[in-house]
Amino acid sequence: MNNGIKMVLVGMMLEANLCFAGDLPFVHSLFTDHMVLQRNAECPIWGWSDPGDTVTVEFGNQVVSAAAAADGRWEARLAPMDASTQGRSLIVKSKTRLANPRNGKESLTAKIKNVLVGDVWLCSGQSNMDFGINSANQWWNELPSAPVDGIRLFWVQPDSAFEPARTVRGNWSVASRNSLLHKKSPYTSVGFSAIAWFYGRALHRETGVPIGVIECALGNTAIVSWSTLASLRTQEKYKGLQSSLQGFEQGHSQWARGSDPGWEVAKTWLAPDYDDSAWPVAENPRDWGKGDLPGFRGLGWLRRTIQLPEAWQGKPLVLNLGALTERTTVWFNGRFLGGFDGGSHKDVISGKPIEQLYDVPPEAVAAGRNVITLRVHGQRGLHSRSKSLYLELPGSGSRIPLTDQWRLRAGTPLRELQGRTRHPDRLNGVPGGLFNGMLSPLAPFALRGAVWYQGEGNAGQKTYDQALRALIRDWRQLFQLGDFPFYIVQLSGYSSLPEKPGNSSWALTREIQARVARDEPNCGLAVSIDRGEIHDIHPPNKRDVGERLAAVALAKTYGKPVPCEGPTFKTMEIEKDRVRIRFDHAAGLKSLGSGPSGIAVCGKDRRWVWAQARIEGESLVCWSPEVLTPMAVRYGWGDNMLCNLYNGANLPAVPFRTDDWSE
Repeated sequence: MNNGIKMVLVGMMLEANLCFAGDLPFVHSLFTDHMVLQRNAECPIWGWSDPGDTVTVEFGNQVVSAAAAADGRWEARLAPMDASTQGRSLIVKSKTRLANPRNGKESLTAKIKNVLVGDVWLCSGQSNMDFGINSANQWWNELPSAPVDGIRLFWVQPDSAFEPARTVRGNWSVASRNSLLHKKSPYTSVGFSAIAWFYGRALHRETGVPIGVIECALGNTAIVSWSTLASLRTQEKYKGLQSSLQGFEQGHSQWARGSDPGWEVAKTWLAPDYDDSAWPVAENPRDWGKGDLPGFRGLGWLRRTIQLPEAWQGKPLVLNLGALTERTTVWFNGRFLGGFDGGSHKDVISGKPIEQLYDVPPEAVAAGRNVITLRVHGQRGLHSRSKSLYLELPGSGSRIPLTDQWRLRAGTPLRELQGRTRHPDRLNGVPGGLFNGMLSPLAPFALRGAVWYQGEGNAGQKTYDQALRALIRDWRQLFQLGDFPFYIVQLSGYSSLPEKPGNSSWALTREIQARVARDEPNCGLAVSIDRGEIHDIHPPNKRDVGERLAAVALAKTYGKPVPCEGPTFKTMEIEKDRVRIRFDHAAGLKSLGSGPSGIAVCGKDRRWVWAQARIEGESLVCWSPEVLTPMAVRYGWGDNMLCNLYNGANLPAVPFRTDDWSE
């Protein structure tokens, strides 16, 4: 378990749902019915059993074995296979008698059915990748009339962690109307990723190979959450970065100092030796606004003293607070454990509330008296089932219930909170948090490649160049598949059209995305500025974007004779009062509408004005009567622009600038 919020693993694992120490499954949660194994590559299969147990994996004509290591983890590897549209079973067996039988079984067998062999693509990023199919243009026409057996879907349920997690929550399904429209509650949208669906559908249609698509995305996230702490520390901005847990704790403390007038007093309540005997006892600390603290809404504080046996001293423990409904911050003996952002999350597979578990590090655990302290932002308190409140020594079967004897007192009323009233409980912004919680546990699953749609959360940051390059290296290092394909969606247009040309934060990010896609090995770019919306940061035309991504993959990964790149700036030539722009990939250069638009020109004074332009063959000639001696040209340089320059394959020109002046 990791040092933050750890959701209970609920998966459809058949007999493999029998778990070992730390809630780790016999077979990793990626391996479920209807999955796709990567063709032409070694396929790791892994899970957890008793240390020393011999585990065999059978698939087709292959039988491979592995021994569980000291921590219980085993890993077997299937030899490379050709693509197969025939659904077969993957059978995993524990070969030796288990020292700790589960449900009376001395050995385990997992039978994972309807497994195909094809190509698996990881689709990640923030909200525009997470954007569900049910919100896309004419989505009802985009759903298959019958299940598409050759396309399989896996949605990684969002999770963030301070240390690399070992499993994820989710299961594979055959692409169908129902599986594409599944509910992601309580997260950002309903339906499987629209871009991932259109991307996978186009690849399957053009190659005939089974396609597995893994959606691993979450809205409102910055690139630092998807990167490793190690790579972040190589960047100037994050050189002094400590552990994610320390950063998260610092965020809580900064919030308290800036928003809670009572913090200087309240922080003394965290000390284990603080005398709370004057606080009233709450036997069942829930709905305090109706009971123990009538009418109170704000920051309530709870303390619970427990006595631990000698055998527990210096041992890692697990604190279960149940399915919380309020924003809650947790300390153990004054040591910060983490926080929860509120809202009773439910597992999309089981429909059951997700319990909030916190790891208590061994150095915080003492024999005898120990104290749990909670700060709850709301009025419902610990609104959890009694059986879900306990402290546990993992692997021992010993638990201490925490259903009564809490001491409670009111802190700062909600109306007196200053500045930001919402404290930073959400783990999405923690550096490395989503990498640890959602990406790390997918490795070493064999993939064909990855597609990435993110940047809104970092728009205008020059450091995004280094961050994106580091992320690509992080992911390739994680999966150990060499420089696997990594394809980037360039930001779509958003916001009002500018009255005058000038600088733009989103244009700077697009430039970085294009540069990284050009410079990094085995990368590519899908342009989408022309598919944006003035009033919607989540434009609904995801079909064109997904199919442009697919064209990049078909050309660069599959070697198909498919055009995948639009006109790309090559050179600039000044011809008296005019500028000629030459492009790569410009065969059939054209503009849609009355003439090329979205173009600006400037002279030595660096005052940008809108330019007139005409197409001459495969080049673009630009000018303005206001600029007699032009120095530079920009195209599509704005948060949102009317960009209408295309090549004969109807692929849009990549926004560009010929200058390198600081934004």
